[in-house]
Amino acid sequence: FFCARGMSAHARYELMFKDKAGLRDAIGALRRRYGAHAALQVNLPNKDKSDDILSWIDAVRALEGGDDIDIVPHYSMKNNYHRDVNAGLSKLETFARTCA
Repeated sequence: FFCARGMSAHARYELMFKDKAGLRDAIGALRRRYGAHAALQVNLPNKDKSDDILSWIDAVRALEGGDDIDIVPHYSMKNNYHRDVNAGLSKLETFARTCA
Protein backbone atom coordinates (compact mmCIF):
# COMPACT_ATOMS: atom_id res chain seq x y z
CA PHE A 1 0.00 0.00 0.00
CA PHE A 2 2.97 2.30 -0.23
CA CYS A 3 6.20 2.33 -2.08
CA ALA A 4 9.36 3.88 -0.84
CA ARG A 5 12.92 4.54 -1.87
CA GLY A 6 15.60 3.84 0.66
CA MET A 7 13.82 2.29 3.63
CA SER A 8 14.72 4.66 6.49
CA ALA A 9 12.89 7.02 8.80
CA HIS A 10 14.55 9.94 6.99
CA ALA A 11 13.40 8.98 3.50
CA ARG A 12 10.43 10.64 1.79
CA TYR A 13 7.70 8.10 1.08
CA GLU A 14 5.28 8.27 -1.82
CA LEU A 15 2.11 6.73 -0.44
CA MET A 16 -0.17 4.63 -2.62
CA PHE A 17 -3.71 4.07 -1.37
CA LYS A 18 -7.30 3.96 -2.62
CA ASP A 19 -9.12 5.79 0.19
CA LYS A 20 -8.61 7.55 3.52
CA ALA A 21 -8.57 4.22 5.39
CA GLY A 22 -5.71 3.07 3.15
CA LEU A 23 -3.90 6.36 3.78
CA ARG A 24 -4.24 5.89 7.54
CA ASP A 25 -3.02 2.29 7.19
CA ALA A 26 0.06 3.42 5.24
CA ILE A 27 0.93 6.05 7.86
CA GLY A 28 0.34 3.46 10.59
CA ALA A 29 2.68 0.99 8.88
CA LEU A 30 5.44 3.60 8.69
CA ARG A 31 4.94 4.47 12.35
CA ARG A 32 5.06 0.81 13.38
CA ARG A 33 8.29 0.41 11.45
CA TYR A 34 10.05 3.59 12.61
CA GLY A 35 8.28 4.46 15.86
CA ALA A 36 5.26 6.55 16.70
CA HIS A 37 7.32 9.73 17.00
CA ALA A 38 9.54 9.31 13.93
CA ALA A 39 9.79 12.39 11.70
CA LEU A 40 7.84 11.10 8.69
CA GLN A 41 8.01 12.73 5.27
CA VAL A 42 5.33 11.69 2.78
CA ASN A 43 4.19 12.56 -0.72
CA LEU A 44 0.48 12.41 -1.60
CA PRO A 45 0.32 11.89 -5.37
CA ASN A 46 -2.63 13.03 -7.49
CA LYS A 47 -3.07 9.98 -9.73
CA ASP A 48 -6.78 10.20 -10.59
CA LYS A 49 -9.41 12.83 -11.40
CA SER A 50 -11.46 11.76 -8.37
CA ASP A 51 -8.57 12.24 -5.90
CA ASP A 52 -9.47 14.63 -3.07
CA ILE A 53 -6.00 15.70 -1.99
CA LEU A 54 -7.19 18.38 0.44
CA SER A 55 -9.26 15.86 2.40
CA TRP A 56 -6.21 13.55 2.50
CA ILE A 57 -4.18 16.33 4.10
CA ASP A 58 -6.94 16.81 6.67
CA ALA A 59 -7.01 13.05 7.33
CA VAL A 60 -3.25 12.97 8.01
CA ARG A 61 -3.46 16.05 10.24
CA ALA A 62 -6.32 14.43 12.21
CA LEU A 63 -4.11 11.47 13.17
CA GLU A 64 -2.39 11.55 16.55
CA GLY A 65 0.89 13.34 15.83
CA GLY A 66 -0.30 14.16 12.31
CA ASP A 67 0.82 17.77 12.59
CA ASP A 68 4.40 16.49 12.83
CA ILE A 69 4.23 14.66 9.48
CA ASP A 70 5.88 16.54 6.60
CA ILE A 71 3.37 16.30 3.74
CA VAL A 72 4.02 17.21 0.10
CA PRO A 73 0.71 17.10 -1.79
CA HIS A 74 1.08 16.67 -5.55
CA TYR A 75 -1.25 18.51 -7.92
CA SER A 76 -1.76 17.16 -11.43
CA MET A 77 -2.88 19.66 -14.06
CA LYS A 78 -3.89 16.66 -16.19
CA ASN A 79 -6.18 15.26 -13.50
CA ASN A 80 -7.67 18.65 -12.66
CA TYR A 81 -8.34 19.86 -16.21
CA HIS A 82 -11.73 21.54 -16.72
CA ARG A 83 -11.70 22.45 -20.45
CA ASP A 84 -11.55 26.06 -19.34
CA VAL A 85 -8.28 27.78 -18.52
CA ASN A 86 -9.89 30.09 -15.94
CA ALA A 87 -11.65 27.24 -14.13
CA GLY A 88 -8.44 25.22 -14.06
CA LEU A 89 -6.45 28.19 -12.76
CA SER A 90 -9.08 28.89 -10.10
CA LYS A 91 -8.90 25.30 -8.85
CA LEU A 92 -5.10 25.43 -8.73
CA GLU A 93 -5.18 28.73 -6.81
CA THR A 94 -7.66 27.30 -4.28
CA PHE A 95 -5.46 24.24 -3.84
CA ALA A 96 -2.32 26.34 -3.33
CA ARG A 97 -4.02 28.72 -0.86
CA THR A 98 -5.42 25.83 1.16
CA CYS A 99 -2.07 24.02 1.30
CA ALA A 100 -0.09 27.13 2.26
